[in-house]
Amino acid sequence: MTSFSSIPTSSQSFRGGISHLGFGGNRALGFGFGAGSVRMGSSAMGARSGVGLGVGLQSALSVRNSFNPGLAIPGFAGSPAFSVGRALTSSGMAGVLGTFAPGSGKVFPTLLTRTNEKSILHSLNSRLGGYVEKVRTLSQENAVLEEQLRALTGGEPLSPDGTVNLETAEGQLSDLVTNVAEMTLDRVRLEIDVDHLRASADEIKAKCVIIDLELANDLRAELDSKLRLLSEDLDFQRRTQHEELEKLREQYGRFASTQASVISVDSGRSVSLAESLVTMRSDYDAAVSRNVEEAETYCRSQVRHRASNRAADQLSTITSENQSLIKDVQEMNMEYQKLTQVGTLSELQARESGELMQLQSESSRYENEIEACTADLQRQLGSYQELLDVKTALDAEIFTYKKLLEGEESFTNPTVMSGGSMFDAMPTPRESGYGGGRVGGRGTTVLAR
Repeated sequence: MTSFSSIPTSSQSFRGGISHLGFGGNRALGFGFGAGSVRMGSSAMGARSGVGLGVGLQSALSVRNSFNPGLAIPGFAGSPAFSVGRALTSSGMAGVLGTFAPGSGKVFPTLLTRTNEKSILHSLNSRLGGYVEKVRTLSQENAVLEEQLRALTGGEPLSPDGTVNLETAEGQLSDLVTNVAEMTLDRVRLEIDVDHLRASADEIKAKCVIIDLELANDLRAELDSKLRLLSEDLDFQRRTQHEELEKLREQYGRFASTQASVISVDSGRSVSLAESLVTMRSDYDAAVSRNVEEAETYCRSQVRHRASNRAADQLSTITSENQSLIKDVQEMNMEYQKLTQVGTLSELQARESGELMQLQSESSRYENEIEACTADLQRQLGSYQELLDVKTALDAEIFTYKKLLEGEESFTNPTVMSGGSMFDAMPTPRESGYGGGRVGGRGTTVLAR
């Protein structure tokens, strides 16, 4: 509910009221305007009139920016001010002066002077100019918003897509989200399995290295023991041969003392025996050294042969184990490649689902922006229509003021209404010289001359 306060002057008074002002929502706009009463008078003569003005506008705004005008006067037709206004606009001041007949006991109010009327009209014209400027600005903004909306929609009308089932789309979206979650869990599970396989491969490698190290240590210990045994055998042989050599030397010493005695007897034969003993000693020493060398060579050859056989056996065993391990590693690599391919596929699917969700979010964001632009456009259009209705109401008010000012000339020849009500005396718009017309465009219908 909105009302304007009265504008008092020194020798006259003006009282106006606006009631029944209502606005609709996004798609309907209603506007009602009513003037309670206007009192005009002067000291010479007076007249009292009740003026009623009803203007109602209702427009439906569709998505295609089309307007369907209609007439709505909420709670206005039955008001006394409206009845007097209809009577005034139908027959002028003559039809109203009957209410101020001498027998009625009512007194004519004082009339406005020309100066006050001009000042009031000047203020009203200033207000009307401001409203017209606002209407022009809103029209320009409306055109810009329409161009932006047309650019966003591609010139096509905005209408909801009836082919899309939101419940089905939500179900598909929930299924996709569930699939993405399951794929993510599968990927994590596969990564855990791959980590376990890697750990198992590392453990197997460590075990193989430990086994090889243990085998090498065993081989080394065995070879060390064999070397120790062969060294002991060699020492024993050396001691045995040394003892035999000592025994031979002792025997030779006995023979030498006996031979010396013989030689002392027979000096001629002692020379040959000494030479033969030296020769025998050298031969025996050569034989001993040769036997020692042959024994050492034989021992070394036997050690090398046995070591080579042992090493060959261990090498064949290690080679077979290595081949089996290589096969296991190849199988694990194949499984790892398969798991990697599965992980890559899951990553690709997750990436595609993420991109799909991003595109859907962008699409929803664009739709929200379009809805926001549409709502803003509707709000701008509502403001524009509101100002246009105010302008129309002011035009009607100015027209009423002009009629009131023109009606002062008819005070000198009043006509008294006899019988019936003011509604009965009110002519049709065609009889009174008024008709419906277009003011301001955009499908707004008002009462105008």
